[in-house]
Amino acid sequence: MLGEGASNARNNWKEVLEGTKYITKHGYYCVRLPDDEQRAQGVTRIETQRVGDEFFNSTAPWNQINNRSCFGIPNFVKYISALLVELIEK
Repeated sequence: MLGEGASNARNNWKEVLEGTKYITKHGYYCVRLPDDEQRAQGVTRIETQRVGDEFFNSTAPWNQINNRSCFGIPNFVKYISALLVELIEK
């Protein structure tokens, strides 16, 4: 998590996620996991995903990135699953 005053760090991460900085073969993914309090309260997987979606859709600079497929656990799992199937088939 980047605090409100971390504007340079936020801009750096925006460039990374947009694919203009530190380019990798498979790209990067951002997920929002529950913190200690949320885990202690027994937050469900669905609630965790809802909170993550809300966060990435309403918080700058994440909400300014056009490629929405790099956000959230479901998108990460979908990509990794397809990659795993591809590797198994090889």
